Amino acid sequence: MAVSSSPVLAHIDPTSHTFTTPIKRINDLPGVHHFLSSPAYELITSFILHLNASVSPLDHKTNTLRSPADYTLTSSSIYISLETQNIIDLIHTLEEFIEHAPPDPGPRRFGNIACRKWHALVEEALSRVEGGLLDKHLPTKITSLPKPTNGVSAKEELLVYLLGSFGSPQRLDYGTGHELSFAAFLCGIWVLGGFQHGRDEVALTLKCFDAYFRLIRKLVLTYTLEPAGSHGVWGLDDHSFLPYIFGSAELTTYPPTSDATAAVNPPVNGSVEGLGDLPKPTDIAKSLVVEKERLRNLYFGAVGFINDVKTGPFWEHSPILYDISGVQGGWGKINKVR
Repeated sequence: MAVSSSPVLAHIDPTSHTFTTPIKRINDLPGVHHFLSSPAYELITSFILHLNASVSPLDHKTNTLRSPADYTLTSSSIYISLETQNIIDLIHTLEEFIEHAPPDPGPRRFGNIACRKWHALVEEALSRVEGGLLDKHLPTKITSLPKPTNGVSAKEELLVYLLGSFGSPQRLDYGTGHELSFAAFLCGIWVLGGFQHGRDEVALTLKCFDAYFRLIRKLVLTYTLEPAGSHGVWGLDDHSFLPYIFGSAELTTYPPTSDATAAVNPPVNGSVEGLGDLPKPTDIAKSLVVEKERLRNLYFGAVGFINDVKTGPFWEHSPILYDISGVQGGWGKINKVR
């Protein structure tokens, strides 16, 4: 399926590129401002927006509607390349490591220290020089690159982003910064030519990210990880942000409008062959609808996890999401960048 690609997402020549070990560079407000005007910010946001556009049934360029049934997590029409499947298999392998690091017994509200054992197992398996998981699961276009005589290899740079995707073993927490690290990991593979434009976007978003989110939720529940940098009820979500971007794109079937009942647009809850009635934004407060939709939509999957870990009225523990659900103009308005 062809989708538009930003020039900033063009592949780089790895043989002439100098790789470095990523380090934390944003330590204060000036650092944030610098990042927002940096090539790195432009690259990662372009990558996210590119994936976002790829999983919307509505082609915004032609204003034509593709089959919404093809843009669900369970859709059988999604093509999964070997390169994408290998990353999904890597995530599943890391999930299996949880069995070898069961949570320690004892009363503990947040942060079971057994999570540090899981992180250690993961790091050892990924960092192994010979026969490591990265060598097995990264695209051969990356693993076959000649190792530099001095300096850092592409694999070593990617490793730091992947290890940063699963929360902090020191603080025993997880948040949106770790989620962004996983996006950077995939973006790095993209610019190195590991994924193919027009072939891999949908599977990366609806299959690979879904596998990642499932692993993260299992880690949070198994090790009672504390939210990292959470703003409490004033934040969108304690742990995630990307599921709401991609998930609202999945459900965008007409252009954003201030009038959801405008006659020129298809009905927001139109019946779609193979899907029945598409859920409305306000349905996030209906537990039965959430349970029905969470397996096929990233937005409802994230809301379903909130319901798993929180009690009480939805509007009370998640007021920002509840307010967003009332936005006039439907999913297109919610998903709209500007």
